[in-house]
Amino acid sequence: MNLVYPAIFYADDESSAYAVVVPDLPGCVSGGNSLSEAIAMGEDAASGW
Repeated sequence: MNLVYPAIFYADDESSAYAVVVPDLPGCVSGGNSLSEAIAMGEDAASGW
């Protein structure tokens, strides 16, 4: 069964990096040097939660 959780992405004003937070999964936070990397890292963090 696949569950879908909303994610919030925050762009760093000084670089191309992004942070990602999954509010429904306490402590599920990740990030990446690009939006596509942050998406992949967020998926990985949520799947291991």
